[in-house]
Amino acid sequence: MLSIADHSPWWPAALSPKIADGLTEQSVWWANISLPGGVDALNQAIATVTDRLAWMWVQSCIPAERRKIILPPVRGPKTTLPFRLSVLTSWGQFLARICR
Repeated sequence: MLSIADHSPWWPAALSPKIADGLTEQSVWWANISLPGGVDALNQAIATVTDRLAWMWVQSCIPAERRKIILPPVRGPKTTLPFRLSVLTSWGQFLARICR
């Protein structure tokens, strides 16, 4: 996971805060989530990573000639992490059946 975070151009900046000399990681994270909208930004960043990792797994699981599914991003009010994880679990169960 660290390699993906360090080398992927899509990795959200909200999940890679710069830690200045003399500051602790905890103080930087606290400052970020204490800002108005800070928790929402963190949730969105986590959703982006979840989507990307799931899509990377799908691509690695299904041979190119069998890839007929285009996964639209989850939009709207159901973008909470528990909902997104339930969607990911459902897709994982579906893919486990077709990837045998």
